[in-house]
Amino acid sequence: MKKKILLLIAVLAIGLLFVNANPLEILETFAVPDAPNESEPQDADPDPDAPAVALDQPADAPAEEEMDIPQEPELPEIDFVNDSVDELVDRLSYMETPIEGRSVTSVNGQLPNAPRNYRNGVHEGLDYYNTIGRDVLAAGPGTVIRADHGYVEMTLEEYEDVIRRSITANGTPPELLDKLRGMQVWIEHPDGVVTRYAHLKEIRPEITEGTIVETGQAIATVGNTGMRANVTGVIESPSGEPHLHFEIWQGNTFLGQGRSPDTVRRLYSRILN
Repeated sequence: MKKKILLLIAVLAIGLLFVNANPLEILETFAVPDAPNESEPQDADPDPDAPAVALDQPADAPAEEEMDIPQEPELPEIDFVNDSVDELVDRLSYMETPIEGRSVTSVNGQLPNAPRNYRNGVHEGLDYYNTIGRDVLAAGPGTVIRADHGYVEMTLEEYEDVIRRSITANGTPPELLDKLRGMQVWIEHPDGVVTRYAHLKEIRPEITEGTIVETGQAIATVGNTGMRANVTGVIESPSGEPHLHFEIWQGNTFLGQGRSPDTVRRLYSRILN
């Protein structure tokens, strides 16, 4: 009996509590929370190896862009025909004399463009006389692209045939002029300019095609190969003495081509002296 009375009091008390309550709120009060649905994703424990996200930066914020480093503008290709003397001197300032202690000649006949009537042509390089037995030096850093280690001198008959064919041609043909340069080394420099070292007596054994050389490195010895004096063994005039014939080329143009002797001398002197 007491239990019934207590139950009735409890019901009445609860009724008084919810007299002004919203029926939905009463139901929610007595509602049993639903069990979690295993098919729905649950919050996982944070990955300890995941990168931290700054509190003041959204997680999906884009990464900072790398700063662009300005590149130096590429220089235009050197132009032996149209560039001024000052421009050529500036671009070829890395070069030095191919014979230590020697300056550019004061003799016009030993400069580029000097006539060579005996073969119906012109001189395409610079001569360094009174240099018998001297070391020939690389005028600048670069890669050896030719080294005539197997050079065989022409016979007198072959030499005279080259001269005869040159005289009858309109200028000395390149393939014949190449024979008259004798033993040679060619070096291509980083800017594409090629220096040629001719009339050599011998080439250093380590100087072969593909060899990397530095400015002032000894590459050969002065001689007079390719010349009549070396073919016959008789020096008939001072021009037949051993000397270095040195050329600077860009494409099919030699440095100083078509310019006056004074301009050529000034150009070579400012670059090499």
